[in-house]
Amino acid sequence: MPKAERIRTEILFEGHKIVDYYEWLKFNDSRTMKYITEESNYTKDKFIKPCESIIESYRAELSKLKDHHVYIHRTVVIDGWTYYENHNSFGENAFYRRKGEIIEEIFNISLFSKDLSYFNVGFFEISQDSRYLAFAYDEDGSERFRLCVVDMISKNYKLIDAEISFYYSARWDANNFLIASSVDEKGLPRKIFKIDVEMQRKELLYYEEDESLTVTVGSTNDRKYLTIEIVGQITKEVIILDGNDRLLRFRQRERNVRFNVEHWNNKFLILYGDEKHPNNELLLLNGIEDFHKQKAKVILKHSNKYLTRIESFNKAIVIWFWEKGSKNFLFLLPNESNDEFKVVMPFKPSVFPYSLMPYAIEDEEERVYRNFNDNYFSFIYSSFNEPSKIFRIHFVKQSLELVEEETNSLINFKDYSSKKIFINSIPVSIIYKGKSQPYRKPLLAYAYGAYGGMIETSFKINWYPLLDKGFTIIIAHVRGDADLGYNWYLDGKFLNKQNSFHDFATVLKYFSTNNWALPEQIVIQGRSAGGLVIGAMLFQYPHLFNTAILQVPFLDVVGDMIDINTPWTIYEYEEWGNPHNQDIFNEFLRFSPYNKLPSSHFPNVIFTAGLKDSRVGYYEPSKMVAKLRHHLPKGWKKKLYLKINPEGHFSSEHSVLYAFIDHANNKC
Repeated sequence: MPKAERIRTEILFEGHKIVDYYEWLKFNDSRTMKYITEESNYTKDKFIKPCESIIESYRAELSKLKDHHVYIHRTVVIDGWTYYENHNSFGENAFYRRKGEIIEEIFNISLFSKDLSYFNVGFFEISQDSRYLAFAYDEDGSERFRLCVVDMISKNYKLIDAEISFYYSARWDANNFLIASSVDEKGLPRKIFKIDVEMQRKELLYYEEDESLTVTVGSTNDRKYLTIEIVGQITKEVIILDGNDRLLRFRQRERNVRFNVEHWNNKFLILYGDEKHPNNELLLLNGIEDFHKQKAKVILKHSNKYLTRIESFNKAIVIWFWEKGSKNFLFLLPNESNDEFKVVMPFKPSVFPYSLMPYAIEDEEERVYRNFNDNYFSFIYSSFNEPSKIFRIHFVKQSLELVEEETNSLINFKDYSSKKIFINSIPVSIIYKGKSQPYRKPLLAYAYGAYGGMIETSFKINWYPLLDKGFTIIIAHVRGDADLGYNWYLDGKFLNKQNSFHDFATVLKYFSTNNWALPEQIVIQGRSAGGLVIGAMLFQYPHLFNTAILQVPFLDVVGDMIDINTPWTIYEYEEWGNPHNQDIFNEFLRFSPYNKLPSSHFPNVIFTAGLKDSRVGYYEPSKMVAKLRHHLPKGWKKKLYLKINPEGHFSSEHSVLYAFIDHANNKC
């Protein structure tokens, strides 16, 4: 069994002395790599090799399911051309465009990716005159993207400035300059560049000096304005970029004030939120100066609807919202003078009870099947047991049309049941195979609980091998998420963080008390910030479950949050709290998993990490495992593994994690 060297490090912070024996694992040197190699070899010898046949069985089953799945492509529609990424006849990845019966391959991405174990496209953007395709790609999982521009007439391509690492957002302006976000030396997106792709010149257009904020490039739905969105956890502002590269601010930045911007028929729409308006309200402005002069007109607000997104069309405004744990949208239909609106709710939650548009609405996805002058609205519907369907609904007639749908020839979706229940006000989404409630069957419970995120209850093909083995799978939408509104988020952060863990424990107790599963049949799982929830459960509620899966988990809350040299730390102050505040620091000490010691009830655990992870360092789970190996009680006989992948934050191996569940139950 691996045994990490214990080297005492004392860190002084605000009068506190913090002792850490594994701080040296933060430094990616030969000693660190030696320990990581020892842990990797131990995981291979004790788990991977004995369970090789089970891993391969899961891998084959997942591959077969995906091979028989017909997907909806990620698309962008410009000037009648539909652009998308797909496999060509040789099984290679390529960008295409189609118009009617005409289909053109624009660029074979496999020129870059065929010899790489990891390759991810961050954005792809088509210039307004349809001349250029720009796409960003990440070769190692570090989220430091390179930029390639393809001339769609000549099919030649250029790699743009290897000295700059790009991020997930970009837009073309009307003069074929690319406006793109870029990361700083810590990997945070805080720069916006204007790039002349013909001359290979760049100009720094915007730099965000506040390290608690990041930047994203966007555009209004009518394409009249490019935007720079400046985003923090509780603060957000939008700057309009006019045709002369002037930056036009709506108002002075203010902490705890959040707003998004749309342009609509020579007016501006502002989705505005602050401490008095936690669930946001929709404002109408005749011009940017109206926001300064407080002349904005409130056209929509709801105390029980959390308004999250606006989309503008010539004949309607679409508002996305969350209500009672479900996502939905409504239409605002204007009168002839565009100053009064009729509110139309196309669907009640009973019609579409699960996920509408169940993906991260970023960059090109927000323009899927979108045109400002359309008389209809396109959206994606999905649920745990229904793959994605694209529908189109007419703004005035409310007629509904199915446009495209995903299918899978191996899955009979009617064999599975999914629903949402509330346990002490906590929304819980559930799926299982069969029609009757499972009785003492294995259960996989997932939680996140941070950043005001909402885990979509959309179709997840990777779950079906477990469902077919009798598992119930649930998502507990605990406080720290925002499924029940912005205050649900606030109730799970800062000094209220313990609520996230308490909620998850409440959910687990419900399922065991009501005989869905015995504690020894329960597996819990979380990734990144969700790994913090699972990490807290390991020490606070270890008797409620048998096995835990922590993927790229945030565990050393104290150590990370007092170290401003760690990427994202200052940005994270607005999520977890500033440790210079004594109450916040004490709260960190109370719940930080790394600062706890295991009991004899400590469960089976696997931790995963990514060597190139720029968000949660590989050393977080490495330090945790090293400390656990030293402090686990004598006679403890369960499983503890660390699996480190060479990629970054988003790598995942479902087959290995599922096999670990079997391994924890001594099936391999």
